[in-house]
Amino acid sequence: LVAKWRLRHLYAIHEVWLQHHTDTLVEIDLSHNALCSVPAILPWGMNKLERLDLSHNALEALPFPEGREKSGDILCLRLEDMNVSHNGLQWVPPQLFHIPSLEKLNLSNNKLQSLDGARWRCEKLKILDVSHNQLSELPDVIKNTKDLRRLILNHNKVKMLPNPWGCPLEILDAAHNLLRTLPASLEFFWSDTLKYLILSYNKLDEIRWEVCRLKALTELNVSHNRLEKFPKPEHWKCPNLTSLDISHNKLTNGSLPDSNFLTVSTLALYYCLLPLLFTKLLFASLSQRLQTLLMNDNNLQSVPSSICKLARLELLDLSNNPDLHELPLALGNLRQCWQLGIDGLSLHHIPNHVKPVRDLLAFLRAQLRMSEPCNKVKLMLVGKEGTGKTTILDMLMGNPQNEHKIKVDVIYRALMYYDIPDQLQATDIMFNTWDMGGQEVYYPTHQCFLSQNTLYLVTYNLTLREKGISNLKPWLLNIQARAPNSCVIIVGTFLDFLPKHERAGQVAAMREMIRLKYLEPVKGFPDIRAIQEVSCSTGEGMEELRQAVYDVACNMKDRDTGEKLVGRKVPRSYLELMNAVEEEAQFRLKTDRLPVLNEEETEFSALVQNLPDNDITTKEDRELAVRFLHEIGSLVHFSDHLRGLDSLYFLDPSWLCDMLAKVLTVEEINRFVRNGRLHKNDVPFLFKDSRFPEQFIPKYLQLLERFEIAMAVDDQELLVPSQLPQGAPAATEYVSRKLLRRYYRMAYVPSGFWSRLISRLIIGLERINRQERKSQLQQKLASWKEVIKRHPSKSFKLQLQRSYYWREAIEVVYQGGEVRVQSLASSAGVDPSGMDGVEIIVKSETNDFSVMGFVADQIDILIMEWFPGTVIT
Repeated sequence: LVAKWRLRHLYAIHEVWLQHHTDTLVEIDLSHNALCSVPAILPWGMNKLERLDLSHNALEALPFPEGREKSGDILCLRLEDMNVSHNGLQWVPPQLFHIPSLEKLNLSNNKLQSLDGARWRCEKLKILDVSHNQLSELPDVIKNTKDLRRLILNHNKVKMLPNPWGCPLEILDAAHNLLRTLPASLEFFWSDTLKYLILSYNKLDEIRWEVCRLKALTELNVSHNRLEKFPKPEHWKCPNLTSLDISHNKLTNGSLPDSNFLTVSTLALYYCLLPLLFTKLLFASLSQRLQTLLMNDNNLQSVPSSICKLARLELLDLSNNPDLHELPLALGNLRQCWQLGIDGLSLHHIPNHVKPVRDLLAFLRAQLRMSEPCNKVKLMLVGKEGTGKTTILDMLMGNPQNEHKIKVDVIYRALMYYDIPDQLQATDIMFNTWDMGGQEVYYPTHQCFLSQNTLYLVTYNLTLREKGISNLKPWLLNIQARAPNSCVIIVGTFLDFLPKHERAGQVAAMREMIRLKYLEPVKGFPDIRAIQEVSCSTGEGMEELRQAVYDVACNMKDRDTGEKLVGRKVPRSYLELMNAVEEEAQFRLKTDRLPVLNEEETEFSALVQNLPDNDITTKEDRELAVRFLHEIGSLVHFSDHLRGLDSLYFLDPSWLCDMLAKVLTVEEINRFVRNGRLHKNDVPFLFKDSRFPEQFIPKYLQLLERFEIAMAVDDQELLVPSQLPQGAPAATEYVSRKLLRRYYRMAYVPSGFWSRLISRLIIGLERINRQERKSQLQQKLASWKEVIKRHPSKSFKLQLQRSYYWREAIEVVYQGGEVRVQSLASSAGVDPSGMDGVEIIVKSETNDFSVMGFVADQIDILIMEWFPGTVIT
C-alpha cells in the first residue's frame, strides 16, 4: 500500500489515519505540505514501511514515541529511504541512526547543529546528506557506516573532517564550510573508491599530497579557497582525473632553475616557498584523461607549458587573470578543446575574427608552425574613369610613362617592390597592386574585391574641383561598407592643369573641403590617412605620394588584432600555398583553362595536399590560410556557406570581374537587360562565347545577389539596379489634395541600400497586386479576418495601374492613389540640412494611407537586417 499525500495543503496528520495500516503501508509521501508536527507512529510504528518523505514542510522536531526509548522497541526495521529535508529541524532523535535497514537519509536544508548518537547502527547507510545546516563537526561514530558511498555536507560550518575510515566512499562534498586543512590517510582508505572530491569555498591554503594519490579520483574541485601552494609534481598519481577546478585562488607562476643544478633539498625548498610551481611534470600524469581544467580568477602571469600537452582537454578556463597578457602558441595543439575561457584577459595578439575556440586554436597553431615575417601588402587603386590610376601606378613602380598605353585587363595586378634607400633600417615592402578598371560599367563589380587590410588610393580630378571631390563619395562609402575603417590615401590628379599662381591656394581649399566632407568627426567614411596632389605629366608630387604610401603601409595594423601588417608572422605553409596558387593561376592562363578552383571537385584540397611538408590539415587551418591569401590579393574567395560560394576559389580577378559585368554592359551589347530587368532564362546566353561553365550559373546568380549587382524579384526575373534609369521618367503627375509624407533622415545612405529597398518594394507591391487580381477573377470577397490571416503585414488592397522605378526612387500609381519613395537629397522643396535619407509620399482620394505602413515596415526591416548601424531619425 502506498500513501501519496504530496501537495495536499495538509497542516496536520492524525495517528488514526495510519494505525490500521501499520502492516500494509510500504511508502508514505507527505512532502510539500505545511506540517508542523507528525505523530509518533511515523516512522517508528510502521512495520512494513520502506520509504518516507517528509520534505518541504515546517517540522521543527521528529518525535520518538513514549515507552520506546530502547532501540529494541523500534518496529520500522524495513525503512530504507527517509527524506526530511527542507524543514526547520534543530535536532533529530539519536535512534534515527539505529535503524539497521536505512540506506538513504536526507537531512539537508534544516537547522541542525549536531548529530547526536552514542553509537550508529545503520551499517547499510549508503547516502547521507546533511548539507545546508549549521553543523560544526561530524561525530566519530559516523565511522560505523561501513557501506557509506556518498557524504554530502556542503554549506555548513565544519572546520575539520573526520579521519577516513573503512567504507567505499565515492563522493565527498564539503564545499562551503570552514575547512583549513584536510585529514591524513585519505589515500589509505579511499584511494580506490573516491571519485568526486568537492572542497570549494573553504579556507584551504594548501592541498595535502594524499589527495593527489587518489587513484579513482575523476573530479577535484578546490576553487574559491586561499591556495598558494600545490603538491610536488611527483605526488600527482591520479590517472583517472578528468576535471580539475583550481579557480578563484591565489595561485601565481613560479620558475625553477635549471634542473641540472637542483638537489633534492633544493626542489623541496622551491616547492615549499614558491606560491605555485607549474612545471612540465605537474600535469604529466594527468595528460591521458584530463578534460576540464579551470584556472580562472587567479594571479597567473603565463600559461604553464605543460597544459599544452593535455591532449584530451576539452574545456580550459583562463579568464580573469589580470597579469596574463599572452597565450602560448602551443595551446593550438589542443585539438579536442571546444571551450576556452579568456574573458577579462587583455590579449592584443589575438584577432577579433578568431573568437570561436576552433578559430583561436587554429590561429595559435598557425603561428607556431615555422612562421616567417611577411612584408606583403595589398594596394588597390579606385576612382572614376580618366583620373589617371594606371599612370600613377606605372610611375610608382618606376615604369616609363606611356601616353598611348592601352589598359587590357579590367583589373590590372602587378607586384611593386618598395625600398627607401635614404632611410636607415627601412623595411622593404612588397605591394600586390590592383588597378581597378574605371569604366562606369564595372563600378558595381568593384565592391566584390574590396577587402580588409588593404591600402586604398582613391583618385579624383583636381580640375573638376568641388564636383571631383563629390565624386569621391561613392568610392569611400563602398570601401567603408565592405572593408570598414580601411586606410585610404586620396590622390588628386592633373595638378599641372591648375594655374601656377593659384595652385597653392586652390590645393589648400580643396584639401579643406575634403576634410570637412569626409574626415572626422564626419561618420560613415574610412580612415583617410593622407591627401596628396600629383601630376602624371611632370611628376610633381609623385615622390611625396610614394613616401606617403610607404609610411601609411608601415603603420597599417590588422583591424582585428592591432598587429602591424608589415612584418607580421605567417606560417611558412601559407607562403608556400601562396606560391602554389600563383603558379596554378599562370598555368591556367597559359593553357586557356578556367581560372577557378572548384572545391566540389576537390581541386583546392589537392593543391593544399601537394604542398611539401604540408601542415594545413584541418578545416580551421585552411580557412585561416585562405583568408590570408584573400587579404593579400593572391586569390578571391567568398566565405559564404549559405549561398554555396565558399567552394569557389577565383585565381584571376580580372576574369571574374568580366563575368560579373556580363549583366551590366550597355543595351547595344547586352540586349537581355531591359529597364533594369533580366529574365533568368536569358542568363546562359550571356556566356555563349566565354569559358564560364553552365553548371556555375546558379552560384553566379548567388554571387550577383550577394553584392547587389542583380537581385531576384521573383522566380523568373532579376533586378539589375545599376541598369535602372538614372532619372525619373516622364510621367503624369497624380493630382490629389490629400497627401501624407514621411521622412527618414540619415547621416549617410549605406552602399546597396537603394538596390535592396527597390527590390523589396517591387516584390512586395507586385505580390499584393497579384493577390488582388486573383480575388477579382475568383469574384470572391474575403472577410476582413481572412485577409488579415493571409496577409498579416499587408492589411490593405492594392490594384496597380502603372509603376516607374529608377536608381534611387520608385513610383507606383494604383486605383485611388499613388505612392512615391525617393532619395531625400533629390526631393524638391526639401532642405535636408546636409542630411541624406528617404522620403515617402502617399496621395489618396479615399483617405486610405495604409500603403504608408507597408513601405515603412519594409524600410525598418531592411535597416534592421542589413544596416543595423545606420542612425536614422
